[in-house]
Amino acid sequence: MNAAPQEYAGWVGEDFVITTTGRFVVNASQCQINCAMQVQGDVRAQGDVLAGQISLQGHTHSGVQPGAGSTGAPH
Repeated sequence: MNAAPQEYAGWVGEDFVITTTGRFVVNASQCQINCAMQVQGDVRAQGDVLAGQISLQGHTHSGVQPGAGSTGAPH
């Protein structure tokens, strides 16, 4: 009768925890996260992804050769 809730948001120690059986949706013009982030699961983007100034969609590699060789670092 007094089982733990399956959906809640609140403080657990020093952490703020959100637990839901559904999706967590943020509707905003922009979202800024000012901390390191850890993701367990897939990350999907409908736009480009940047690591520093390197675009996931538009970066190129040097040293490309046919065969089983490796390319140079992205730039």
